[in-house]
Amino acid sequence: MEEGTTQKTTQKTAQKTTQKISEMELKILEVIKENSGFSRNEIAEAIGDITPDGIKYHLSSLQKKRLLKRIGGRKEGYWKVLMQQLSADAKKAGSAEMTLDEINAEIAAARNGK
Repeated sequence: MEEGTTQKTTQKTAQKTTQKISEMELKILEVIKENSGFSRNEIAEAIGDITPDGIKYHLSSLQKKRLLKRIGGRKEGYWKVLMQQLSADAKKAGSAEMTLDEINAEIAAARNGK
């Protein structure tokens, strides 16, 4: 495989993983950063304006974007935020819709109600 082809493939892969993160997903990531052992029900309760099924949908979306991973089972497991993966993929591609710093700023703004 030629070097140019490898670079193009890496860029396409990174672009797929650097999709926009919704405001609700930012809120969910913030809650998980504060307590990685929370269940879907506990996350929904902490946020307040979403059902556990809505949380399930957004958790699945975050996992598909490779920003979140479930470690262990449903009773003893916990959530691991993988934002470093987004940052690494963006660097490989040379650009992204949001950098890690921008994501952290969005999380901070969401926490402050802005």
